Amino acid sequence: MSPTRKPSEGLVTIKQNVPLAPYTTMGVGGPAEFLALCSSAQELVQAVGWAMEHGLPWYVLGGGSNVLVSDEGVEGLVAIYREAVPRYSVVRLEGDEALVSCPGGAPLAALAVSLARDGLSGLEWACGIPGTVAGAIAGNAGAHGMSMADILASCTAVRAGAQEQLSPAELGFSYRQCSACEDSKLIIEEAKLRMRLDHPSTCEGRVLAYRQARRLQPRLPSAGCVFRNPPQAPAGLLLERAGLKGVRVGGARFAPEHANFIVNLGGATASDVIELMKMGRRLVFEMFGILLEPEVRFLGALTLEGT
Repeated sequence: MSPTRKPSEGLVTIKQNVPLAPYTTMGVGGPAEFLALCSSAQELVQAVGWAMEHGLPWYVLGGGSNVLVSDEGVEGLVAIYREAVPRYSVVRLEGDEALVSCPGGAPLAALAVSLARDGLSGLEWACGIPGTVAGAIAGNAGAHGMSMADILASCTAVRAGAQEQLSPAELGFSYRQCSACEDSKLIIEEAKLRMRLDHPSTCEGRVLAYRQARRLQPRLPSAGCVFRNPPQAPAGLLLERAGLKGVRVGGARFAPEHANFIVNLGGATASDVIELMKMGRRLVFEMFGILLEPEVRFLGALTLEGT
C-alpha cells in the first residue's frame, strides 16, 4: 500500500506521480513517485521525515539546475525547497567585514544581486548562476575563479534528524564537490556567508560585468556545464577540439556557443543527453587520454558506465 498522509497532520502537501521536468532547468525527465514543494526549511525537514518514516529514499532539489532526471522518473520522495525572494540578515559587522545569514532555499542569483545593491561584496560572481544557496553549497558552485568554499563561514544542517553546525572543513569542499553532502544526507537549512562592505555602485558594476561575460553561454534550456574541468584543460575546450560543438542526438545538442553545455532543443529526453555525454566522454578519451567526469548530478537510473 502506498504511503498516505492526512492533510490534518499539518505537513507540506505530498503528491504522487508528478513530472519533474518542469522543476529542472534542463526541462527533461520523468515523474517523482512522491513530490513535496517546500517553501521553508521547516517544511523540508517535515517532508523528509515523512519519507524516512515510510522507509522511502529521498532527494532534495533547489532550483533544478545541475541535475539530469531519468526518463523513467525517481523512486521515493523528491522534495523541492526554494524560496521566492532572497532573504538575508547581517549577523555581525567587524570593520569592513560582514557575516550574512540566509536560508538554504534562497535563490542564489537574486541573493547575489540583492547583496550587491546593499553594498555587500563577495557573491557578485554568482549573479548568473541558477539554483539555491543550499544547492550551491552541495555542489560547491563557482564562477570567475570563485566558489562557495571561498565565502562560506558555516552552515546549519540536519543529518539523520539531528541539527548540526558545520564548518567548511567539515563539509569537505573540493572542485565542484562537497564530500559531506555526497557521503551523507544533509538538509542545509541556513548558511552564513563572509562578505565585505563596499560601495553599492562598485558591487553592481561587478554584477554587470559578470552578466555580460555570461552572454556567451547558451540561452536554450540546459543543466549548466555537464562535465567537470579536468586539470589538463577546460572540458569545453576538449569537447570543442573533439568536434562536438553542435552535435545532436534527438532533441538534445552540444551547444554551438559552448561545448560543455548540452541544450534542450525541445522534446529532448534524458536518454538523448546521456548519449551525447557518452559520445563526448569517449571521443575526448580517445583523442586526449582524458576521462571526463560528470558535473551534472544524475537523479534516477542514469549512468555513464560503459564509456
